[in-house]
Amino acid sequence: MMARASGGPDEAGLTSGQQARVDAALDAMLDLPPGARESHLDALRANDADVAAEVASLLEAADACGDFLGCPATPASHALVAPGLEAGTRIGAWRVVREIGYGGMGEVYEAERVEGGFAQRAALKLLRREARDQLGRFHAERQILARLEHRSIARLLDGGLAPDGRPYMAMELVEGVNLTAYCEA
Repeated sequence: MMARASGGPDEAGLTSGQQARVDAALDAMLDLPPGARESHLDALRANDADVAAEVASLLEAADACGDFLGCPATPASHALVAPGLEAGTRIGAWRVVREIGYGGMGEVYEAERVEGGFAQRAALKLLRREARDQLGRFHAERQILARLEHRSIARLLDGGLAPDGRPYMAMELVEGVNLTAYCEA
């Protein structure tokens, strides 16, 4: 979550001060067991109903994600990865340009928008066929990205289902060294 420098309302209608209170309350409440959170939310509601509503919404989203960040995705292996999509393949409003990479859960492609009347490039992540058991994790990742707004996090641009029924998400394409190579360096 990103507080606005102007002090004015953000997209949820919160001022930067309210957003700071949301961040602090959320950090504190995530450390509590779900049953112990309600009394803290009641106290927030008494002081600022908008802050309490945003915190409750974020807690609900966090609970829906389960242990998303606590358990790793299925490990990737070249032997398990099905052949990637060909350049020119259409997925929703996007046309695949080239494969960028893959992981335990997804295949990532550079794609260009071919619908909507404007030019846009994206990193299109598609759930791997072999990772159908990771569907919940993929949806959780997509939901988390939809709620995040920060200059250091790639924005979610679009999402949907590919013609074969696999979910995808189109994210802001960031040029440069891949994260694994960067961390190793």
